[in-house]
Amino acid sequence: MLFDLENDPEEFHDLAKIGAHQDQIDRLYVLLAQWGRRPAQRVTKSEQDIKNMRGKSLRKGILPFLYDGSEVDEELTMHYRGPVSQKIAED
Repeated sequence: MLFDLENDPEEFHDLAKIGAHQDQIDRLYVLLAQWGRRPAQRVTKSEQDIKNMRGKSLRKGILPFLYDGSEVDEELTMHYRGPVSQKIAED
């Protein structure tokens, strides 16, 4: 899709359909392909920093789609909930 946002801010007329702007479409596909082939798609760290970090996460991170945390080992949610023995002592 390609729109002239200045003259068509609501994006009603897809200029890609008429073929008059094929040079712009080709240019954008080249840029998209270059972006998609990057080894790592982060902009705040260098490639070498990312390579150096691989395998060092120590199983930390976000666990999406959990209902109550019982779906995974306690070890994976302890960072967020604290150890069970600590919770019992606090109650």
